[in-house]
Amino acid sequence: MTSFWTLTRKVAVMLTLAVLLSFAGLIALQIRATQVSLLETLRQEATIKSEMLAVAVRTAVAGGDGAGVEAEYLPLAKTARLNSCECSRLRSRRQGNY
Repeated sequence: MTSFWTLTRKVAVMLTLAVLLSFAGLIALQIRATQVSLLETLRQEATIKSEMLAVAVRTAVAGGDGAGVEAEYLPLAKTARLNSCECSRLRSRRQGNY
């Protein structure tokens, strides 16, 4: 009686496993690249918003007007996509603290 695992079936299974593992590896690399890109984008946006707010504060202090700070900060606060809890969660994930 012949065995179920003929040479042809063994080769087919090995090729299938190789393709599936390669696919899983590529997905893992893409996820990591996307995560790094997202964190870099968040960092750049935070830097830009901080610089804009610093300019508004400097102008308001020099002019003695607090409304300038509020006028500058309000649009920044409304356009924020992530709150501080989500940003810290992403940061801790990047550092390996799940």
